[in-house]
Amino acid sequence: MWNLLILLACGGPTVNPADPQRLRDALGLGVIPRAPLAPIEGAATVVDGVRVIPVSLQLYPGLRVSAALWLPPGDGPFDAALVAHGHFGEGKTAGESQAPAFALARAGYAALAVDTLGVEEGDLPGRRIHFEGGAHNRALLVAAGSSAMATQIEGLQAGVQYLKGRGDIDQLVVIGASGGAVQAHYLSVLDQSIVGAVLAAYVPTPREARAGGCACDAVPGWPGPDPSLTAALAQPSLWLTELDQPAPKGLPRRAEHEVSVGPHSYTEPMIAETLAFLGELLDGEGSADLGQLPNLPAEALRSSDVGPASLSDVLKPAHPPRWRPDPDLDTPTTATCDGAGPVVIAAGAREDELQALVQAGLKVCALTVTFDEVDQEAGLITQRPYVDRFAGALLSAARRERAEALYVTRAWGVAAEGAGLPYVLREPLTRPQDVDTAQDPPWVHAPGWWWPTPTYPGAILTGDDPAALAAALAAALAGRRTGQL
Repeated sequence: MWNLLILLACGGPTVNPADPQRLRDALGLGVIPRAPLAPIEGAATVVDGVRVIPVSLQLYPGLRVSAALWLPPGDGPFDAALVAHGHFGEGKTAGESQAPAFALARAGYAALAVDTLGVEEGDLPGRRIHFEGGAHNRALLVAAGSSAMATQIEGLQAGVQYLKGRGDIDQLVVIGASGGAVQAHYLSVLDQSIVGAVLAAYVPTPREARAGGCACDAVPGWPGPDPSLTAALAQPSLWLTELDQPAPKGLPRRAEHEVSVGPHSYTEPMIAETLAFLGELLDGEGSADLGQLPNLPAEALRSSDVGPASLSDVLKPAHPPRWRPDPDLDTPTTATCDGAGPVVIAAGAREDELQALVQAGLKVCALTVTFDEVDQEAGLITQRPYVDRFAGALLSAARRERAEALYVTRAWGVAAEGAGLPYVLREPLTRPQDVDTAQDPPWVHAPGWWWPTPTYPGAILTGDDPAALAAALAAALAGRRTGQL
């Protein structure tokens, strides 16, 4: 049984609202240049007089996002709602998108549901930003000075541009559930042409550094929750929660807060409250008989073109942040040693590489460090790069084992630069496209690392031949001992 409690926010916010420019800067909006929209509309499916049209919008050069447009009967103009989806495993085809969109169209509103990157037909490795599969791209975006949330907001901004360019749209609102509510919140703060917002099953904003859910909601450098960001939503808004909880601190003066106990979703009672709120806000009917809300198959909403580009292709920041290594010497490590001679720490090395080092007359200590995905994501929010943990692991292990140099591979070359010890490097990574997500960790994306092309200035030698690298390392250490280096 649904339990509904309506609370009005009286007296206004008790905290000062955050400056929208701070949010814009923290997200890194505009780091990736936008491309001409070039919308492509597919064939409409008509259900009970509602036209549902697949749409493809170019977001960045060669990279398109998919959307679906629900239009009520008639020629318009219509008031319209952008529908932002959460992290339910789908985008525009999810029930949390389709159900409110159909209900809105039946009530006389247009609705546009926009996919975020990496979902549905856009589910490509170079575009994923959600959950574990998006860890690399989230780190890459922050390394460039942008963020996963920036791409989500810019996708909605493309939706705003498309709707305004149609000629049959009047006022615009934005709605969303869960992570979609976060997007709706931020878009409303940033775009005053949005006249209202509905935040269903909302979550605290900004995201806490070690919160659960999808780290794609993070705002770099702004761990939350922060009531000033809640207070920054100046337009009329409806905050819907499925939990029996009070209104969030900082709730704006023009906000309504409602409790509708149930699952974490955009439920039918929440949809009904959305229609009532929008009816009053937009001078519409204020309600509609929800009836049976259709759910079209994914194929009916599939756009015809997602473009060929990946995020690494379009990320060319003019002023990326710069990594200032600060090795974390408290990082727990273990090392297994073999051989005799000058000591080197090996990280990421195969067994044949360890043997090559021993055969070159070196004592090699193979390093083991634990990777923690939550710590990785927390570092993006707190702006303490997680690569510092691995630079510190190299440095602390070297001090403990009295090692004079490092043998590292692939991503470990970045950590070696941060450690400041001499090293040799197998398979240096010089472009984000070189990263293999199956073997390279997300911390390889140190702030600004890829721009311009990294040259690994601390390396004695880079290459692909373990024997040659081991020999070069042994020769360099021998030279140091005889005073030649």
